[in-house]
Amino acid sequence: MVGLIEVSLTNHGPEQVDSFHYMLEHTEAVLDAYKTTGDADYLLKVAVADLAR
Repeated sequence: MVGLIEVSLTNHGPEQVDSFHYMLEHTEAVLDAYKTTGDADYLLKVAVADLAR
């Protein structure tokens, strides 16, 4: 199953953004991440074998 998820960060400080980027790099389900403008900060493309994951 593939999905697109909009993410809005509550804090945009360097430590929080770095932590978020680290999580993206180390989460197997995240295929792509796009920095966006507008209401959401990021758009993530994720894939999992089933919804239980």
